[in-house]
Amino acid sequence: MYRRSKKIILAILLCFNINLFANALEDSYILEALDALDSNNYQGALEIYENLYNSTKKLEYLKEMINLSIQLGRFNDAINYIKDYEKINNNDINIKHSLAHSYMALNRIDDAIKVYREIVALDDNATNNKILSNLYFLKKDFNESRQYLLKVFQDEPNERILLLIVSIDIMNKNFNASIPLIKEYFPNGTSDEFSQIITELALNSKIITELESLYLYYYDKNPNEQNAENLTRVYMLNDKGQEALKLANKYKFDDNLMIDLYMMQKDYKNARILTKEAFNKTKDNTYLGILAIIDFEDASDKKSVLPEVIENFKKALSDKQNHIFYNYLGYLLIDFDVDIDEGIKYVNMALSLDPNNPAYLDSLAWGLYKKNDCNAAKNIMNRIPSNIVEKEDEIKEHLEMIEKCLVK
Repeated sequence: MYRRSKKIILAILLCFNINLFANALEDSYILEALDALDSNNYQGALEIYENLYNSTKKLEYLKEMINLSIQLGRFNDAINYIKDYEKINNNDINIKHSLAHSYMALNRIDDAIKVYREIVALDDNATNNKILSNLYFLKKDFNESRQYLLKVFQDEPNERILLLIVSIDIMNKNFNASIPLIKEYFPNGTSDEFSQIITELALNSKIITELESLYLYYYDKNPNEQNAENLTRVYMLNDKGQEALKLANKYKFDDNLMIDLYMMQKDYKNARILTKEAFNKTKDNTYLGILAIIDFEDASDKKSVLPEVIENFKKALSDKQNHIFYNYLGYLLIDFDVDIDEGIKYVNMALSLDPNNPAYLDSLAWGLYKKNDCNAAKNIMNRIPSNIVEKEDEIKEHLEMIEKCLVK
């Protein structure tokens, strides 16, 4: 009996010592892994954690393998490790984030979307919905992208998210879907920055009429200066100069808007007066460039004003770049045969700032034509979309002359 008891005690002690040894060995490996990480030896750390996982099957080591694989850019390995992990625990949201990140890194957008839908089911918050919206946007599934952005906006209403929703609606040619959201978020009128951005988006998407209705609603509800200015700008973009001027005369808008409005109406007298006043107040040479345009457009004898116009353009461009002035000056130098090479130089400067502008491409082609380089001129003209050529009489006329030159 005594001998049997002794054997049992020895067996227990032996197991205890083996466990102690195993734990000590495991701790030793962990310390080695931490040392490797401190030395930025991620590969070495990965190998140690892999050995630890294979010998213990503890998920904490598999998780380290996943993180290190991502750190090393081995996203396929990370995905395989995650699949092993999720066979045991399929509700670890951090692991799902790692899986989605790996799919995104491999540009596997559909797979990333699938995982993020699982993440949102576990944790339906603004950040996760925003990422899911971005993924759908990358896939060009704008309706789904909008759906998740709308959830974000409902949870955390802010101007930036609203702007993203509006942008999607404009792309989908459904700006009217945004209007209730805009009216709710901005009960008395949109902010200046928001107005500028959506006006530009609307202009590019040809939905100025819908935007005009929105700004008219705000002005009728709250006829303050900001709402009046927004409506005036949209009237101008919608070629409603008379309505814009009538509204502007009720308020004291900034000089730049009023100058634009007078020039739009070809009221060069008032445009000139206001431009000179603005220059005298600010000494900003940009106004000399505007004055050059006014003087040239208003002159019945264009050649007589040309020297002063050219001088004012050069002063305007002496201390800042302006692609409109570069092209205007360059075209005048070319068209009036003042200095074709210098004119081409200025037009190229305009194109360096706005490379695909049809008017600037036309100016360059016209300069090359004037130098009898008709092949080069035609190549430049080929970069202008045909629908724009058909709409713009001057560009169309230049193209016809260049093509005649080619058949000589």
